[in-house]
Amino acid sequence: MLERATPEFSDLFLNTEYFEIYSRKAAARYAIWVTLPPDAERSGRHYPAVFMPDGNLSLPLLTPMNLLAYNDPINPVQAVIQIAIGYPGPDAADALRIRNRDLIPPDEKANPIHLSAFDRGVENGVYEAAWVDGYKRLMKNGRADAFLSFVTEELYPQIIDRYPVSIDACGFFGYSYGGLFSAYLALQRPPMFRRVGAGSPGFMTPESVPLRLLQEQSAAGTDHSGRHLHMSICERELTVPSSYQLIADGFSRFVAHQGIEPLPGLSFTSEIIPLESHASGLSPSWFSFLRSCYGKDSI
Repeated sequence: MLERATPEFSDLFLNTEYFEIYSRKAAARYAIWVTLPPDAERSGRHYPAVFMPDGNLSLPLLTPMNLLAYNDPINPVQAVIQIAIGYPGPDAADALRIRNRDLIPPDEKANPIHLSAFDRGVENGVYEAAWVDGYKRLMKNGRADAFLSFVTEELYPQIIDRYPVSIDACGFFGYSYGGLFSAYLALQRPPMFRRVGAGSPGFMTPESVPLRLLQEQSAAGTDHSGRHLHMSICERELTVPSSYQLIADGFSRFVAHQGIEPLPGLSFTSEIIPLESHASGLSPSWFSFLRSCYGKDSI
């Protein structure tokens, strides 16, 4: 007979510990999931730590598949310590809106085409008007600088103090607005993150902050030696008419500029992921990043 029960967290996510932390830099509380490689306790080894936002989604979607990827004979990748950053309690249910606060850079301009897509959602009963108003307000008042300070100055030191981290190989990966933040982070050049993945980065206008920083730093000859930025886009975002073509346009601008006027010293790779759309692209974008920056032959 079926008996209703509540599974243990460890039954679902092996080798994962959960924490919460209040950030003074960001004036917000975050959920933190730390997943160690399966052999970490007995191996005595140190591993790269890869940080990622949107942990409420990325943890359940990506963590179980990592166990397979570490033993994949076709696309072998290194084992990493995964640090997923998300939202606890009531904020978890509203993560799609709250993430705008953390992942959108200051002065990032909203695109009217993108905004109108949410207005249509209200008209079609997909969203409540009050929720969309709050979503737009956070879009226009991003505080990615504060979130970056939280990650680099408050969270990172605690992670390397607590876990066997290979500090010379740490990385950061984000998707969608998380990819926008990743590109912003890469161009800020924090010393602890030298391998950065930006999947379908949310460059919604030609004046997006990372695109502007790219042009400015290219002209100034800003040194990015020892850094690797991997950027990906889903093929259907590029080819199928939708508001996601705004992202494809920004991706193309970034890749073309980096090819023609590259940032000095930056190792830059990119990939168009076949068949996928924005809704299905997180997982393949993550593994594209792992293959490019943490393939077993990359160190």
